[in-house]
Amino acid sequence: MEKNLLIVDDDPINLRLFSIIADQHGWSYETAADGFKVEELLKNNAYEVMLLDIQLPGINGYGLLEKIKSAGL
Repeated sequence: MEKNLLIVDDDPINLRLFSIIADQHGWSYETAADGFKVEELLKNNAYEVMLLDIQLPGINGYGLLEKIKSAGL
């Protein structure tokens, strides 16, 4: 069963690390480095799992989760 992940982190090293792990397991994934891109991706795609960094620039992970919840995404 293919897993569809959303990997959210502003650190390019962490994004690369999680991407390598996803590739090794055969999972499909998309990456985002900020909350604005996450909102855009969630409006157009469904994900089984989201790996979310809490300390993001602009809107932090907690604020982003609240926006996602209130928007029904």
